[in-house]
Amino acid sequence: MNLIKIIRMIWKSIMPLQHYVNNHTFMVSEVQNTYHRATAYEHLAANQRYRVGIENAFNQQLHHYQRNAIWFFLHAALKGYSRAQYKLGMLYLHGQLGLDSNILKAQKWLVLAANQGHVEAQNQLNALPFFRQ
Repeated sequence: MNLIKIIRMIWKSIMPLQHYVNNHTFMVSEVQNTYHRATAYEHLAANQRYRVGIENAFNQQLHHYQRNAIWFFLHAALKGYSRAQYKLGMLYLHGQLGLDSNILKAQKWLVLAANQGHVEAQNQLNALPFFRQ
């Protein structure tokens, strides 16, 4: 390996991801990037659902998008990102993206997000009739 490749590998491992918008640099953490990838797959799954036809290829593509969205949400949530924890809680609560509705799993993720100060998760937990802190 030459020195340039080694320097690039070190640079990529040290520096967080950056987004450039209108000549301004925004630092984005790895977990935020993972969360945004999940939302992109979620949107792809939502758009795939409304395609005309029920062909097997469309169903496989929809399943692929749903699986990837859930995986990236889970990855970000396990790293402690409260927005991803809230999103997983809501997905389990309503049974979206191919997940079965599961109140206990929804409550688990919502509590984790609420404990980090996520206001929407706190409001959602207070709205659940069986949950009282």
